[in-house]
Amino acid sequence: MHHYCFKRLYIKNRAGNDEQKFGKSYGVTFTNPDFVQLAKSFGIKGEQANSLVEFENIMKRALQSLDEIVLIDVLLKS
Repeated sequence: MHHYCFKRLYIKNRAGNDEQKFGKSYGVTFTNPDFVQLAKSFGIKGEQANSLVEFENIMKRALQSLDEIVLIDVLLKS
């Protein structure tokens, strides 16, 4: 069985970013989706880690159930 890791870059949407990049805004603001809910909508398990300890615990559980796909949404603080 193969294990794949995907990295997601969390981009915080700043006020005026659309105007700055594209010159105009037409009432649409793009934000990151709820990746845990998105995973569940595809029938796979999704969990969110807010700290290194939470990530380690989720990763240990995920590696013990090799027949299940698990998406781990890791929030990084800068």
